[in-house]
Amino acid sequence: MERRSFREDLNDAIAFHGHLCGGQIIGTRIARYALDYFGAYDSDGKPDLIAFVEADRCLADAIASVTHLTLGKRRLKWMDYGKMAATFYSVETGEAIRIHTANISPTDDVTDKVAFYEAISDDDLLIVEKVSVHLGPGDLPGKPTKTYVCTTCGEKVHDSREVMREGLPYCKACAGEPVYYSKAD
Repeated sequence: MERRSFREDLNDAIAFHGHLCGGQIIGTRIARYALDYFGAYDSDGKPDLIAFVEADRCLADAIASVTHLTLGKRRLKWMDYGKMAATFYSVETGEAIRIHTANISPTDDVTDKVAFYEAISDDDLLIVEKVSVHLGPGDLPGKPTKTYVCTTCGEKVHDSREVMREGLPYCKACAGEPVYYSKAD
């Protein structure tokens, strides 16, 4: 597979996300670095990686667009840390790297942010460290490893996300654990 240019990847990321911003540029650079690092190019353009993005911002869309990793395929995972960073894990080797940026930002008078960031080498812009990623079978891509039906609400709970109480499975909401919603009155 022929390697795409930075501008091609960035244009696809912009089209996916809807506008150009610093997060698109940084996310594209981070994703391209990870793909290069792992040599993760195959004939269908889908690398054997899992990416953990640490912010629900523009960077996440750029990483998804450039790598073709998605939540639905269990290859893109969102970690709510609010950081412009991502970790890439090779399913094949178990090796992982975490990438974030050095504190380099264009000044207000810079009109071409793409050119600004393009002029900075990966070595100067990106901070890369080897890390260990801790995954269980329920975190890996593929079909659910097990499914339970919540004893209270009857909804299915996949991949070790159930809460067992007295031998019975519950979803987190019914078990009283914190979830992002509450039922309306």
